[in-house]
Amino acid sequence: MNRNDIIILLAPALMFALVIAGVIATSGMFHRDLAAYDYDQQKIETLINNVQSGKSHLTTNEWTFVNASQKFIEADRGMIEAAAEAVRAFAWCALVGIGLQIVAILHIKKRLKKMPPNN
Repeated sequence: MNRNDIIILLAPALMFALVIAGVIATSGMFHRDLAAYDYDQQKIETLINNVQSGKSHLTTNEWTFVNASQKFIEADRGMIEAAAEAVRAFAWCALVGIGLQIVAILHIKKRLKKMPPNN
C-alpha cells in the first residue's frame, strides 16, 4: 500500500473532519441565539416585576402580548436547545466514523504487509 492509496482512503476522514468543523461553528451560533433569548427573557421578567410592584401599568392587549412573547421565547429556546443537542450528537458520530475508518486502514495495511508480494 503506497502513500497515494492511504491518501485516497483517508479522504472521507478529512471530509468528516470538515463536517465537524462546521458543526463547531454552528454550535457557536446556537450559543449566541440562546444568549439573545436569555436577554429577552430578562427584559420581560423586569417588565413583569415593574407591573407587579406598581411601577408601570399595562393594558390588556399589552399584557396579552407580553405573555405570548414569553411563551414564544420559552418554546423557541427549547427548540434551539434540542437542535444544538442533535448537532453535538452528529459531531460525535462523525468523530467515531473517522476513528473507525483509520482503524480499518491500519488493519488493511497490516494485513497487506503480511501477504507475500505478487511478482
